Amino acid sequence: MNPRFGLIENLVNWGLTIVPWNDGHRVILHHFVEEEDIIEPMSQHLSGFQGKKLQREISYQMLKSFENIVIGPRRWDQLGDRRRQAIIDVFTNELPDIGFGSIDTVMKWERDRGRPKTPIPNPNQINLFNPKRR
Repeated sequence: MNPRFGLIENLVNWGLTIVPWNDGHRVILHHFVEEEDIIEPMSQHLSGFQGKKLQREISYQMLKSFENIVIGPRRWDQLGDRRRQAIIDVFTNELPDIGFGSIDTVMKWERDRGRPKTPIPNPNQINLFNPKRR
């Protein structure tokens, strides 16, 4: 059950591992074999992107779908204040059911559950792959 939209939906237990490579990065999408039909639309969606658009989309999917994200401290510092705040904003807005923050923050999330999703103001700001470039 998706409490945000009151829908019943199939969920997949999936993850992304990103490995630095000689010519950039390699992204490994992993999931249980039994969930192939659930994850297939995601892999098809990602296959439609290349270059920076693919980096931004993978970054967005990571921020909106995973509760546990690890970003190296040195990489985090390289991102700068505006990009760090954009990343935090997407993460907290897309995962409203995580129980952290003040009671006011939790109450705000409860009020905002039924509202439609707002577009990302600047998708370049959430690209986790290129810390020095937009």
